[in-house]
Amino acid sequence: MSFEMMAPLMFAGLVVFLLLGYPVAFSLAATGLFFGLIGMAHGSIEPALLQALPERVLGIRPTRRSSRFRSSRSWG
Repeated sequence: MSFEMMAPLMFAGLVVFLLLGYPVAFSLAATGLFFGLIGMAHGSIEPALLQALPERVLGIRPTRRSSRFRSSRSWG
């Protein structure tokens, strides 16, 4: 598979996922992961890029104890 065909195939894959009725966020994620795995198998993407994905996702999640839940009053 040539790299010139990768972008049209990704777009077609996204359209197929959307026409199957999946939500947009899941369709984008599935298309990206699917073509990332194809790129790894083809040798054009290093596996370290996909191994860093959980750290990226967990690194941008907000913490449970946010400043908006704190109160300035003492409850004692």
